[in-house]
Amino acid sequence: MSTFGQLHLILWNYGNTPVIGGLPLFAGDYNQPNARYFNGGSVQVYSAAARFVAEDLGVGKVAVLVNQNPAGTAALDSGLAPIFDAYGIEYEAIDVPIPLTDAIPPVSQANAANADLVMLLAAGNECVPVIRAANQLGIPAEKMFYSATCDTEDIYAEVGS
Repeated sequence: MSTFGQLHLILWNYGNTPVIGGLPLFAGDYNQPNARYFNGGSVQVYSAAARFVAEDLGVGKVAVLVNQNPAGTAALDSGLAPIFDAYGIEYEAIDVPIPLTDAIPPVSQANAANADLVMLLAAGNECVPVIRAANQLGIPAEKMFYSATCDTEDIYAEVGS
């Protein structure tokens, strides 16, 4: 880790000033009690998404396709899991490899979980392959809940809207 990175973590760990940011720079940023980040893949965005799933969609089980990187695991562990646990929603985490060369295996595993909903917690690069795999496997669009990182014109142009 660079000197700047070490200093950055020290400031977050010992500072009492609340931080509201757009994009966390380091893995440690995801677990700071005084910092909240809001972007397409942030923990706080997924907490809100989990609450929406629990309160408005009324599902009992969710299959979560998640990248095994600091952002993905933080979104699952600190964003979705506490909300799902509080609402009694069962969830199954399914690894989405980086780079994703074939989305059929993880999306098939999600489909086999017999979940009411499949959520994607992944970077924008995984959106198109996952959307295509879900379509190829016949998973209805209303059963899929995509990351906000998938909400781009380029992705819509590639997969259709």
